[in-house]
Amino acid sequence: MGSLFSRGSGECKLFGDFGWFIQGILGFLSFSSLIIKKYTEKPCRSWKIWFMDTSKQGLSAGLLHMLNLAVAYMIEHNNPESNQCTWYFLNFAIDTLLGMAICYLLLNLIEGLFSKSETFSFTSGFYGTPPRWGLWAYQVWLWLGITIITKGVLIGTVLLFHEALEFIGDLLLSPISDYPNLELMMVMIVIPFILNSLMFWITDSFLKNTKNQIAEVKKSSAISMELLENDDTSTRDELSVDDGYGIN
Repeated sequence: MGSLFSRGSGECKLFGDFGWFIQGILGFLSFSSLIIKKYTEKPCRSWKIWFMDTSKQGLSAGLLHMLNLAVAYMIEHNNPESNQCTWYFLNFAIDTLLGMAICYLLLNLIEGLFSKSETFSFTSGFYGTPPRWGLWAYQVWLWLGITIITKGVLIGTVLLFHEALEFIGDLLLSPISDYPNLELMMVMIVIPFILNSLMFWITDSFLKNTKNQIAEVKKSSAISMELLENDDTSTRDELSVDDGYGIN
């Protein structure tokens, strides 16, 4: 694969052996960040609700990753002088900074439009009581649809401002452009991991249902209090039975 800091005249390639290896590491790190978030949030969701919420992000992130690879490849194929890593970096940055805002607006718009329909109404992050996989699947398809629409808008923006964006991307990556493997690692691991973590945490805040979390905590607290009261009642009953005063 070559040394990470070895110089080379070749371009940074997303689809070589080293590129696929880097993409595998990115997928692992992205999933790990979701687990870390599970242990740091308060109130804490149950594992089932956490999986239902974060799997929507995981699936949309995987879809965006493949679309970004396809866009980077197509642009480089149509313009051999373009750098695949530059365009992957640009697509990823635009997805995070602009795409997240569009997704948020579309989610609220669709939720509002469907609110009066008994068949299609939904609340993001609410899957019924008890949680049902059918409602989860419905929300997954809606979120993936929002992701695809958003990506279409962003691709149009990229194509419209192609030359200006390419200049900015090349300029930002110019300090490491002489080291293709280092450039690939920065573009495919370091920068996406930082942007992914930011995007996951912010997106999760509007995908999950905070009321459900509070309800789960209240339910757990109520169960705990009931168990304590029952235990206290049982203790008093045991003390009152045959306590030496002839009480049976």
